[in-house]
Amino acid sequence: MPKLDLPTTSRRSNSYSNASSTSGTLTATDTAPFMDQTPHALGQVQIKLIYNLQMGCLEVQVVECRGLPHFGKHYPNTFVQISLLPEDGYSEHSKVRTSLRKRSFNPVYNEILRFHNLTKFELDERYLQIGVWHSEAFHSKSLIGECFLKMADYPWNYLDPIWISLKAYPESVPPDPLHVETSRGTITFELRFEMKRTMLKTGDIHFLLKSGHSLCGHPPILAKMPFAKVQLVSGRKVLISARSCLAEFPENGFRPVWDYDIVIQEQNLKKLRKRCLEVSLWDRESASNRRYIGRIRFRISESRNVEDEPQVLWKRMLQYPNECIHAELALRG
Repeated sequence: MPKLDLPTTSRRSNSYSNASSTSGTLTATDTAPFMDQTPHALGQVQIKLIYNLQMGCLEVQVVECRGLPHFGKHYPNTFVQISLLPEDGYSEHSKVRTSLRKRSFNPVYNEILRFHNLTKFELDERYLQIGVWHSEAFHSKSLIGECFLKMADYPWNYLDPIWISLKAYPESVPPDPLHVETSRGTITFELRFEMKRTMLKTGDIHFLLKSGHSLCGHPPILAKMPFAKVQLVSGRKVLISARSCLAEFPENGFRPVWDYDIVIQEQNLKKLRKRCLEVSLWDRESASNRRYIGRIRFRISESRNVEDEPQVLWKRMLQYPNECIHAELALRG
């Protein structure tokens, strides 16, 4: 685990001026550092973490790097790439990166990168993998150095950015094993593709939301007025969005019932293989406020080694149109 270097003052040292961070002109501050075996031989990166409670997301402010090494015969053309570990298959939790800074040993970014739809509780069980990369010609890249930061170890009450030393870790290998297990409740539903035009292979997606059990999310507060939002997504673009009615509780507060059919009309079977159906559950706390509970994503993963139950159901729906698929699945963060 990398040591967090907390600065003694919020003012930058004169030896690491950012006068030339965004230009191609080298100044006296951009001289190549002496390559030795000290902990800072690969340089340092300065970041600040903020949990945005209103948006429900983690904000990573990438401030700058300093003391980066001379990269072969090149001055470093760098960007900072950040991943949230362990990977959970959600696009908004995947890698994010800054823009490129050219020909600088002390590049300044001052950019905010975001990971959406996360609770503060979940962050305490995760890591950030922060890598500084050198970009070469023809879109190739090489890792300069990286660090791993455990969310539970971050000084959230500290207002200033922190410096972390870069090390030569193997790429994508966290310092120790990590497993995240959460319980947000379950939903029972039926999934079906109703074929309307056989020749064109087009029809409607039916998601019949039937009932739920112990919908709470994190922190574990039992939902009182839960509803579902269904989105058809292509890449990062939301194509269609719909929502259910509020649930009723005919028996007790643990088993909400909807029996509500959400229909996504006029879809092509072939195109659906590259699209994602995201079902998210929310609790309406007031007329203007809602609390995120959890979600399920139906899609075909790009990774051949990953095939969870929602992916199996999505494949079955595409393979057998008009078949009604009954299932009960646990919500994820």
